Amino acid sequence: MDTAVTSLLYLGVLLLAAKLMEELFGRLNLVRFVGPILMGIILGPGLLNLVKLNDIVSFIASLGIVFLLFLAGA
Repeated sequence: MDTAVTSLLYLGVLLLAAKLMEELFGRLNLVRFVGPILMGIILGPGLLNLVKLNDIVSFIASLGIVFLLFLAGA
């Protein structure tokens, strides 16, 4: 498979799983934005290594971190 197609597939899986975890944390009355972070740790190279890092995924992840820090007010 092409790197761009694989990266889009990884990002789609991450987005879907992150949204599901965000909804779960919301229903449990926990802090909602911690859910996607936890899901990224679980699916990424930190635990299960289902999503392999490449240049595209790494760039999008870095961009997401910057947005998260912006929303948190840092």
